[in-house]
Amino acid sequence: MEHNLFAYIGTYTSNDSKGIYKLKLNAENNLVLDSDLAAAIDNPSYIITDNNCNYLYSVMELQDYDGIPGGAVSAFKIDHETGKLDLINSKPTYGKDPCHLTLSSNGKYLFVSNYSSGSLTVFRMEKNGSIGDRINFIQHTGSGPNKDRQEAAHVHSSAFSPDGKHLCVVDLGCDKLFIYDFNNEDGSLKYNDELTLDISPGSGPRHLAFHPKCNFLYVINELSSEVTVLKYDSSTFKLKKLQTLSTIPQDYNHESLCAAIKISPDGRFLYASNRGHNSIAIFKIEKNIGTLEFICVIPTGGDFPRDITITPDGNTLYAANQKSDSITVFHIDKDTGILKKDSEDISISIPVCICFCDFNK
Repeated sequence: MEHNLFAYIGTYTSNDSKGIYKLKLNAENNLVLDSDLAAAIDNPSYIITDNNCNYLYSVMELQDYDGIPGGAVSAFKIDHETGKLDLINSKPTYGKDPCHLTLSSNGKYLFVSNYSSGSLTVFRMEKNGSIGDRINFIQHTGSGPNKDRQEAAHVHSSAFSPDGKHLCVVDLGCDKLFIYDFNNEDGSLKYNDELTLDISPGSGPRHLAFHPKCNFLYVINELSSEVTVLKYDSSTFKLKKLQTLSTIPQDYNHESLCAAIKISPDGRFLYASNRGHNSIAIFKIEKNIGTLEFICVIPTGGDFPRDITITPDGNTLYAANQKSDSITVFHIDKDTGILKKDSEDISISIPVCICFCDFNK
């Protein structure tokens, strides 16, 4: 039985990068066997796959696409044997600098966060994996106290509540966690003002992660370098703030910007990347309580770790160092959560996003 394990790397294509890269991994230890270009595409800065890894979707983080203001999103068919990506189609998002993608649990709808425009675009998906019609476009308004970064709304990412009834959208420009009620039948969204939550002024919420087993939600705040811990009611989804913790040491006085947030598959540890401090903060998640206990920060050995991703087996963490053109591979100690560098760095120009596909044939 052949076991094909691939990592796909999204990049910015301003220098030597040509698009999305593919790493074939050793399924026994998650280390790289070989790498090559999987698809030529402009600025694929965020990529995701469907649940079965049949299709890969990528943003094109642009301000103009084929003469249309805004960026685009593309769909690819994944070859399970070779990992090759074949373009299916592309669609304009009608929002500038799309930076994040979310699929509904049934795979019928795709949600695109447009950072510079502060908007959310919704597409219907077709059964063949192609991107269908645009069915909704939501424009955020507002600002925050950081005049350089929060002069307007900046939608950065979204995620569904575990029951699939609510879409959570974090806006870095407004310091808000917007909650939308989601209709799984027609893909419609209804803004829920009662559930929408203010995050601390100037914090700049960027990404979020749900605990895999309990009713906790974690928001990483780019501008303040903090993680906010929230508890939600399983029936009403009403949110309650439990804690806010820094991801960098108190004595660090230089600029640092949080980026990615990931939780170990067993729900015991949380990892957050720090761009500037160039580290990964490691926290223990208190069982059944959800609050965080700071363990340590581990240097990535690279510059500006924009994304971190854990392999499907939970044994390895990959960190994409945007400014040093490298990916660092760490072994995860499942008992302590501690990271230990596991191999030589992987050289890829401007890596900014990582996703894994595990084909166990």
